[in-house]
Amino acid sequence: EIEHVATGLKKLADRADVVILAPAQLNDKAVEARQDKRPTRQDLSGSSGPVKAADFVALLYRPKLHEGTNVDMDLLHVFVDAARRTPPFSFVLDWQATVMRAVDRRWNLLPDAPLPIAPVDVNADGAA
Repeated sequence: EIEHVATGLKKLADRADVVILAPAQLNDKAVEARQDKRPTRQDLSGSSGPVKAADFVALLYRPKLHEGTNVDMDLLHVFVDAARRTPPFSFVLDWQATVMRAVDRRWNLLPDAPLPIAPVDVNADGAA
């Protein structure tokens, strides 16, 4: 059933010429049993159907949730795996838990600040 739904979403996105983000549940038992808590593609429950239909799979990881309060910053690691025509890659965003958003680390935005409409021009030293 999961494969059928994933394939249907893919066809709908193609017909409507839109991007569809479909969240999926991780197999928590597999993640919790490992020393390294970062998610892998194999952790997706019923992963064969969604992974076959997806153009890419983005796995999210917040070290602060698994490594405790000794982590200085609340970051969101994004691991892009199973991407068509590109090798796997990753990037890190600042996680602003009070407003439930992730932003580019170079922006230095306070959680109350609105998101910029245009990309922020960042100098070589990281200042906006």
